[in-house]
Amino acid sequence: NWEENNKLLGTINYIFSIKNYFLLKKFLENHDIDLIHLHGFFASISPSILLAIKKIKRSKNIKVIQTLHDFHLICPNASLYNFNKNKLCEKCIGSKVKLHIIKDNCDRRGWIHSLIKGIRSFISNQFLKHKELIDIFICPGEFIKSKIIQDGIPENKIIVIRNPVNIELNENTNKENIICYYGRFSKEKNLEFLIDAFIKWKETTNNNFTLLLIGDGEEKPKLIDRAKKSKFNNDIIFEKFVPQKELFNLIKSAKYFSLVSSCYEVAPMSVIEAISHN
Repeated sequence: NWEENNKLLGTINYIFSIKNYFLLKKFLENHDIDLIHLHGFFASISPSILLAIKKIKRSKNIKVIQTLHDFHLICPNASLYNFNKNKLCEKCIGSKVKLHIIKDNCDRRGWIHSLIKGIRSFISNQFLKHKELIDIFICPGEFIKSKIIQDGIPENKIIVIRNPVNIELNENTNKENIICYYGRFSKEKNLEFLIDAFIKWKETTNNNFTLLLIGDGEEKPKLIDRAKKSKFNNDIIFEKFVPQKELFNLIKSAKYFSLVSSCYEVAPMSVIEAISHN
């Protein structure tokens, strides 16, 4: 993983990890593999593994499947979202060379990270031929399927398989007047809007609801400060990120789950989990 490297080496390995390329190539040469199933390799082990797979595929009959958990295939920023402008962005959909991220500075951390992501996407698409290398793409929902078709991927290369959740429906829990959110506290999750809407609702309606926000992220201090400045600050409760079992105990008595993202959501597990908890 590039995160343990210094900045220069980490940047190189983020774009193309020579070590990961040789590790996977050697493994595939020495083992009889029928099927490779890729998940979220882009950020952690880099597109270098695509070159290893490409070389082995020439001599071995290997099929390659990829499950898409984000939009990185069609958007160098992986989100169809410009964090600099805080708005949706689909400029790269349908473009053969996807470099709008550099021009528009889409990454939340600034133009250097935008440049690095743009280079990584260019190498993956133009040199490694990511789309052509994959035999079947698995999408967890119809929306992401429609977007990659829009980008030019044939529909016969796409299968929709929804994310499963292994939880029994619990319909007998006593519900309380709680609205909850759980997940990342990041800008695109739009939690500032949720807090403002909750405060406005409390001001204009006589109700005893509380807002329960569970998770962590860079926006959390700002959101806590915003809640404290309201006269309803006692009705806005923040909890830290907790393991799944503890989370389900925290949310089981809530009446409503709220997701107010300003970005596109691929197939949020939180929605499925909320439904399973009635």
